[in-house]
Amino acid sequence: MRAGADRSVDSIDGLPRDSFDAAVDATGSVEVMSRAPDFVRPGGKVLLFGVPPAGQKISLEALPVFRKGLTILFSFTSLRNSYRALDLLASGRISVDALISHRLPLEDLQRGIEILEGGRENVRKVMILPNG
Repeated sequence: MRAGADRSVDSIDGLPRDSFDAAVDATGSVEVMSRAPDFVRPGGKVLLFGVPPAGQKISLEALPVFRKGLTILFSFTSLRNSYRALDLLASGRISVDALISHRLPLEDLQRGIEILEGGRENVRKVMILPNG
């Protein structure tokens, strides 16, 4: 795959349990974050990078985490990291063009929201262009 992944999936349902060295959640979905340890093999790592809505709680079953000896990491981005990421994007050293599936003018904002919520049209990221 162009972004460097060996594979990607649209749903965690059907993923093989105890099969991956690492699981990274970037969705912020409480359900996905809570289930991430299920898919990591013993000795593996889970990185919870996505940010869930305020007030939401994740639930991890403790015994499998201990039994498998998992490392669970949480990540927080800082302003310094944001500036570094912007510099990498501006320099062209990193391209995210393949991550954006739709580019819409501001007047199509509602359509963009509907595309995201519906999960249709092979949506990945929808970019709204304020100046057309």
